Amino acid sequence: MKKYVKYIVLLFIFISSIVFMNCNSELYKDSILKIEKIDIHDKDIQVNDNLKEEYYFETITGIIINGKYKNTKASFENIRSYSRVYDEEYSVNDEVFVSLDDDGNITEVINLRRDKYLVPLFVFMICLLIAVGGIKGLYTFVSLIINILVIWLITILRDKNISIFLLFVIGSCLMCFISLLLTSGKNKKTLVAVVSSIISLFITFIISYVIISIFSSDIPYWYMDYVDILYDYKEVFLVSVLISGLGAIMDIAISLTSTINELISNSPKISVKTLKKSGTILSEDILGTMVNVLLFTSISGCIPMLIFVMRNNIPVLTAFNMYAKIEMIRFMTGCIGILITIPITMYIAIYFFKARGKKI
Repeated sequence: MKKYVKYIVLLFIFISSIVFMNCNSELYKDSILKIEKIDIHDKDIQVNDNLKEEYYFETITGIIINGKYKNTKASFENIRSYSRVYDEEYSVNDEVFVSLDDDGNITEVINLRRDKYLVPLFVFMICLLIAVGGIKGLYTFVSLIINILVIWLITILRDKNISIFLLFVIGSCLMCFISLLLTSGKNKKTLVAVVSSIISLFITFIISYVIISIFSSDIPYWYMDYVDILYDYKEVFLVSVLISGLGAIMDIAISLTSTINELISNSPKISVKTLKKSGTILSEDILGTMVNVLLFTSISGCIPMLIFVMRNNIPVLTAFNMYAKIEMIRFMTGCIGILITIPITMYIAIYFFKARGKKI
C-alpha cells in the first residue's frame, strides 16, 4: 500500500506543477501575450548564393493575460523564414513575453515563454528519479543540484581573475566525491570509486594535455562558442576536456568497484585471478555502451551547426573539419578516460578489498 501512496503523491506533484505553471502569469514582471490567431498575409522568396529562402509575413493577435492590460487584445507583425535560423515560428496558444507602451500596444517581442513546459518536465524527471530509485534517486537529484551550484560558483570565481583551469580541477574532485558519496553512501566501496575516478581523471588529463599541446596549432579554437570574448579560451577548452568524460569515468569506477566488492562479499575465498577475470568480463560489457554514450553526446552538440553549414553548400569534410573536430577531441579524450579507468579501478578495488600485501 505504501508503494502506491508514493506513486500517487509523485503523480500529484507532477500534475500540480503543470497547473501551477499555467496559472502563475501574474508572478511575472513582463507582460505575457497568449496567441489566439495567426494570419499570413504575404510570402516572399529570396535567393542568396543560389539558395532559396521563403519568408512569411504574419500578423499575430492575442490577449494579454497579466499585468495592467490584462484581458486586452494586442497584435504585432512578425517575419519568419522557412529555416527559422534567426527568427521564431509561433503557434496558436503559444505565450510570448512582450513590452507594451502606455496605450497597451506591443513595442517589442522579448521571447517565447518556455518555462511552462520546462518546469513540469524537470519535475517529471525528479519524480521518475524518486519512483525508480527511491531514496537513492532523491540523493541523485540532490547531487545534481550541488554539482550545478559548484559549476555556478566556479563561473563566479572566474570573474575574480582566478584560473578557470585550477577552479575546475578542484571542482571536478569535489563533484566526483559528492556525487559518489550521495549515490553510493559512506563506505569503502565509495572511497575506492572516488580514488579510482580522481586518479583516472588526472592521468587522462595529463595524456590529453600532452597530445593537445603537440597538435595545438591544428585545433580550431576559433570555432568554439563565444571564443571572441574569452580571454582564456585555451584553458576553457582544456576544462571542457577535463569534465567531458567525468560522468563516464565515475560510472565505470562505481560499477567495477561494486561488482568486485559483491563478489568478495558472497565468496570470501574467491581468488584474485577469478576477480580479475570477472572484472574484465564486466568491463567488456560496459565498455561499448559507455563509448557510444560519449559518441552520441558529442555528435548531438555539433549536428545543428553541421546541418546549417552544409545547407550553405559547404562540403561535408570541410564542415566536419571546421565544427566537429573539437567535439571529436572531447569524445576521444573521454574514451581514453574510460579505457584508463577500467584497469586502475579493478586493481585498486582488488588490492583494497582482497589482496593487501599480496601480489596482484
